[in-house]
Amino acid sequence: RASVAVVAFFGWTVALLAGVLPQWPPEEVADEASRDVIFKLEAERRLQAQREAAQKEAARLEAVRLEEQREEAKRQEEATREAKRQEAARLKAEEEEKRKMEAAAEEEARQQAEKKRCEEEEKAKAVARREAERREAAKKEMEAKRYREL
Repeated sequence: RASVAVVAFFGWTVALLAGVLPQWPPEEVADEASRDVIFKLEAERRLQAQREAAQKEAARLEAVRLEEQREEAKRQEEATREAKRQEAARLKAEEEEKRKMEAAAEEEARQQAEKKRCEEEEKAKAVARREAERREAAKKEMEAKRYREL
């Protein structure tokens, strides 16, 4: 009798899982009360399976969301680093340009001073030449005057 019950239980289980238990009449497989219990248990099992599947899906979606947040944070961090790098490069380029401009201005000032010095030297040489020519002319004039007096 126990073996008949075990066979009947497994038969119900297989029929239930296969989805064919409702097709068999209650007289052949269990009675109406047993079937109601089996259907309730199966409904609870399916509901629990749906809950577990929903929880797993929610956990998976949460993991995906967290991963996307991490990736977005990485992208933002990388963008921030890149922006800082570009800003540093821009500042460095500006500083280099400023140094070049200052060097060019210093060179221009040096060249202007050199040009002014050269012009002043030329003026001084011209003044000295004129003075030397004037003295020479005065000297010749004095010599000519002496020769005339003699």
